[in-house]
Amino acid sequence: MQHTIHSRRPVMATLFEAWLVGDDEEHLVAVAEAAFDEIERIEQVLSRFDRGAELQRVNRTAASEPVRLSVELYDVVADCLRCHVATEGYFDPAATADGTFKSEEGVAVAPLPFSAAVRLDPEQRTIVFTEPDMRLDLGGYGKGYALDAAAKILDRYDIKSALLHGGTSSVLSRGRMADGRPWTIALGDPFVAERTEIAKFALVDAGLSTSASLDVPHASSDIVDPIAGKPVSESEAFCVLAPTATEAEVLSTALTAMGRVRAIEYLRLHADRWSPRVEVACVTRTDGMSEVSWLRKAK
Repeated sequence: MQHTIHSRRPVMATLFEAWLVGDDEEHLVAVAEAAFDEIERIEQVLSRFDRGAELQRVNRTAASEPVRLSVELYDVVADCLRCHVATEGYFDPAATADGTFKSEEGVAVAPLPFSAAVRLDPEQRTIVFTEPDMRLDLGGYGKGYALDAAAKILDRYDIKSALLHGGTSSVLSRGRMADGRPWTIALGDPFVAERTEIAKFALVDAGLSTSASLDVPHASSDIVDPIAGKPVSESEAFCVLAPTATEAEVLSTALTAMGRVRAIEYLRLHADRWSPRVEVACVTRTDGMSEVSWLRKAK
C-alpha cells in the first residue's frame, strides 16, 4: 500500500515542506527529517545572517585577506560566477554592506559586478573581495541549492516520489504522486492580496521557481537590476521550470532583474546556455489584470 506523508520544518527564514510517497510510512518520516537536517546544514554554510555560518565568516573577513573556503562553498561560489556570466551579469550575488547598492556623494551607483568584485584561487581554494564594503548574498541561489541537496538525501534512501517545497517560491519534484498524476503546483496572483489562482504547473522530476518584482504587500522590490544599480520597478513575475531547483531559482531571479523585454531577447539569443527542458512563464500586470504568457516552452 502506498502512503503519502507530509512533514514540515521552519528553516532558512521560511517554512520547508515535504510530501513523500512509499510503502513504509515510518521510513518516509525518517527520510523527510534527514532531508530537513540537510537543509539546516546548508543554511550553516550559505547564510549571511547567522554569525556561525561559513558565508558570514567570509563576509566579515574576505575584504581584508584571502579566506580559505570549504570545498562545498568554493564550488557554490564558482557556480554563481558561471551563472553570472551566463545571465549577462543579471544574476549577481555581489552586494554592498547595505544589501543593495552603494551611494557616493548622494548618487546611487551600482557596485562592481560579481565577476570583478571577487577573486577565486582554485589552487588555494580561497576568495578575496576587491571592495571594502563587498558582501556575498546567496538569496537568489540558496533555497534552490538546498532543495537539490535534500533531493540527494531522498535518492540515497530510494525515495522515487516526492515533492519538496521551500516557502512560496521554490519547489522540487521527484517522480509522480501516488495516483500516477504529476505533482501540481498552483500559482497565486502575486499582485493581489487574495492570491487568486492564475496558473497551474505540472511537475515530474523538475524544479520550479517564481520571482516577482513588485508583489503584495511590498511597496518596493527586493530584486535589484545589477546593471542599473537600483530595484526593478515593473510589476512582473517569472516562473521557471528546470531539471534542478538551483537552475530554476537562478534563472527566475535573473529574468526578473532583466524585465520582460530584455528577458524575451535574452531567451531568444541564449537558449543554449540552459537545459533544453527549461520553460519560462511571465506574469504581467496591466490595467488591474494579471496575465500569464509563456516565453519559452521545452521542445
